[in-house]
Amino acid sequence: MVVAAHLVPLQPTVGPATLTLTLSGATADLLGQAQVGVVGHMTHPGMTPAVATVIRREPDIYDAALDLSMPGDWVIVATVRMPDGRRLESKTAVRVQPRP
Repeated sequence: MVVAAHLVPLQPTVGPATLTLTLSGATADLLGQAQVGVVGHMTHPGMTPAVATVIRREPDIYDAALDLSMPGDWVIVATVRMPDGRRLESKTAVRVQPRP
């Protein structure tokens, strides 16, 4: 099982961003039943995480809408739980820029 993550915009500023997850390595039926969660964490302690709203676009493609509230270094963690018990995790490091 493989999880590929793609962030749009690639170099985000404070505000909305979308992490698209593409799953592969299982049947479409299993991929469509995956439970996907995405949370953005700032790398310094004490900051509230950004919890994404995740929408399944296709059986193997999930979009996670995030609101990145502050500039700085973030780690976006996607957790995929398959109906057969497998659990996968993808981490994406990103530097959020201030709004222009």
